[in-house]
Amino acid sequence: MNTAFNYMYRDGGNNKSYGTVVLAGEITEAQKERFAKALSEGEYFIASQVDVPEVFLWDPEADYDPDDPSTYPEELGAGKYVIWDDMDHSWHEFMDFDTTQAEPTDPRTIEQFVQAFERAKKAGWKEFEPRSRRVRAEV
Repeated sequence: MNTAFNYMYRDGGNNKSYGTVVLAGEITEAQKERFAKALSEGEYFIASQVDVPEVFLWDPEADYDPDDPSTYPEELGAGKYVIWDDMDHSWHEFMDFDTTQAEPTDPRTIEQFVQAFERAKKAGWKEFEPRSRRVRAEV
């Protein structure tokens, strides 16, 4: 059996996007306790600081101005989520650990994974402004 680390991104409007990382082996209760202590407020983390894929609802590579609807790509369409509005932030939220038979998607051991969170907590979780992640194409 392996361990699935389940998490999500939830913006201020309660819109959600989910992610899962599968680690080889089963997490112990002691590792779960250490992991929980490493999270901000017992549930939040900055995915990029611990090499976990970000599952934001906004796209940092998008090449349009979120404040100017005339620049939106056609596929965005009416009523679709627009990146970088007032509800966006840099935090992801831990959901749970599950056992799974799925193949590992992360090369780290469970211990290395927990240690990555402990190092990030010790260094300080580093929030960022979503607009600062924007990459504009050169014209």
